[in-house]
Amino acid sequence: MKVLVPFFLLTILIISCSEDNEDNNAPETLSAEQLEFIEEYEYVTFNFSPTSSGGSVNEKWIGEVPIFLDGNISGAYRQIVMDELSELNGYFTDGANLALADNLEDALVHLYLGTEDEIENLWPDMYSLISAGQFQGYALYGAGSGQILNGRIWVKNDRMPIFRHELGHILGFGHASDPYCDNDGPEERSYMCSSLAQEYSIFDRAM
Repeated sequence: MKVLVPFFLLTILIISCSEDNEDNNAPETLSAEQLEFIEEYEYVTFNFSPTSSGGSVNEKWIGEVPIFLDGNISGAYRQIVMDELSELNGYFTDGANLALADNLEDALVHLYLGTEDEIENLWPDMYSLISAGQFQGYALYGAGSGQILNGRIWVKNDRMPIFRHELGHILGFGHASDPYCDNDGPEERSYMCSSLAQEYSIFDRAM
């Protein structure tokens, strides 16, 4: 007696066999470069630097992130910040979006450009952290269940490296490790180094 195999069943068997063959050809290990990236990515995003708080989760923003610029803000500075946010938005792939807010009530991030003395009355808790050191900027944020909910940034001057670095902290990043900070090459030095970089490195853009 001849047994007939339905056409659709035969097709499923062929497809399954093809997928198994593809899996057999897949690489079994990551490259040294990929492993190095993952190690540094975890170091920065989990805040493992000795100068960072440390964390058990990778904290991130979800959706729109409105930022209010306060203090000694010129039109030129506002435009430079807008350009910076636009560049960062081009690197995001998870729906987060940085934008300027017209007023403080609509903002989730409050940036203040001014002196340490002005922070004493505005944010006493931050002032207690910066008053004993030689800081050019500082950032604090609040989070819950792995999601960043709000943030505060103080910058002492209107130069972009300090804004870029402190905004990086608001995005959830801690300081980068020494191998990513010892090289002065513009494509190699991370903007999350304590000694500030002038632009985003290859690692920064990928992160």
